[in-house]
Amino acid sequence: MNVRSLILVVAALLIAVVTAFMARSLMSNRDDGPASPVVQVAIDKKVLVAARPLPAGHILQAEDLKWQPWPEDAVHEAYLPEGEADLADMTGKVVRNAFLAGQPLTRDAVVGPQDRGFMAAVLTPGMRAITVSISPTSGVAGFVFPGDRVDLVVTHEVDRGDAPVLQVAETVVRNVRILAIDQLVAMEPGAPQLGQTATLEVTPKQVEKINVMQSLGGLSLSLRPLADSADTVNADNEIVAARPIDTAPSFTTSSEVTRFANAPRGSRGGASAPRSPTVVVVRGSEATVAQTGAQ
Repeated sequence: MNVRSLILVVAALLIAVVTAFMARSLMSNRDDGPASPVVQVAIDKKVLVAARPLPAGHILQAEDLKWQPWPEDAVHEAYLPEGEADLADMTGKVVRNAFLAGQPLTRDAVVGPQDRGFMAAVLTPGMRAITVSISPTSGVAGFVFPGDRVDLVVTHEVDRGDAPVLQVAETVVRNVRILAIDQLVAMEPGAPQLGQTATLEVTPKQVEKINVMQSLGGLSLSLRPLADSADTVNADNEIVAARPIDTAPSFTTSSEVTRFANAPRGSRGGASAPRSPTVVVVRGSEATVAQTGAQ
């Protein structure tokens, strides 16, 4: 190896050593420097949110709401933060518009029973409110609460001329929402509350039907199970409120309850003369019984 080659080798080694030393110094300085600050989101606030989908006009119960941690810098002034709202105070109030599960409630979207326009906020768009008289027997012994759904049954008599009066019970409207008992829209759960009136949510046409039902005879409420009357969520994630139904009403006549209902007047206590078979003819909401003439 000549002198020139030896010089080149030594120079290359020196360059490699210097480069390694500089790289080590840079790494050492980076490790000893201040750590990059970690951005932390403060979640020390809780706001009131819907625990499940709530349709417009829904009467709030304790199980409808919950406290949800929320970033402090994202809490809007319209929200209801913990400390400024109480779950117990929210019971019985009504939401003006629909809320999805987890969506924060806002101050202007909740109205209380003492606020002006409360009953109008309770009503589902397109529906009407009507009040009917109830008793401990017709009102399910006080076990019907605001927010429950019932069927409406009318019991009346059908005059058949010379034939005995026919007793008829008809279920005319089903799945009707109770808005209030007397003037209470929220009651203590678990204890019967005997009221004298019930305010119902129905369609405009059903208002007319219920008025006729009350003039025909006695009106009774039949409590429906919760599973048969719940609101639904459609494919667009919109809340669809259950609506009362008045199509295909069912009825029961006295002849279906007792065979003595068709007995001639004055002979119900003893044997009666044979009668020809009868048929029940229903025209709209009126039921009549006609003799077939067959023996």
